[in-house]
Amino acid sequence: MAAKSPPVPASQKAQFREEARRIIRADRAARMSGASQNTIGAVAAALERAFKLGRDGGNTPKSPAISWEEIPPRAREALEYLGIKSRPIHGLGEEGLVLVPDDINGRTRWRVEGAPESERTYPAVAINPLVKLGLLEAPQGREYALQLSPVGAAVFDDYWARRLKRDPTLPIEGMRPTKGGW
Repeated sequence: MAAKSPPVPASQKAQFREEARRIIRADRAARMSGASQNTIGAVAAALERAFKLGRDGGNTPKSPAISWEEIPPRAREALEYLGIKSRPIHGLGEEGLVLVPDDINGRTRWRVEGAPESERTYPAVAINPLVKLGLLEAPQGREYALQLSPVGAAVFDDYWARRLKRDPTLPIEGMRPTKGGW
């Protein structure tokens, strides 16, 4: 019986998911515009890169910190919104922003406390991963509320710095085209 191989690090799994999203996005764009597609070639090239990465030992991260790529897409969108709204260092937010559960049409959604009803709300599938990763935490003395944790603030600040530098390695923000294009 062969020895069990070590598990793939979360950062590498995230890297592979982002590569898959890039391939699917390019395929959808080519299909919509009527351009030629080479999805099979792109998948083959991605598999070859993954194989070589595994064969050569990979590039395991030295820092235990969570990277932006390791956060699921819907949770990334929620964290970006909360980070912008709650980080006064960016000139847009207010310190101590708190999320509270709200019942909307029989479904629990998370809303910024004190925000108007037209303000954005997020489902549990966007908020729960942030809680599991330690990016959101309950404020002191409030069991049913959430706020950005110090780890969450650090992850957001790192993301924001990379975004301002127009880092091409940041994940694609959307998979569907809009009226204005990609």
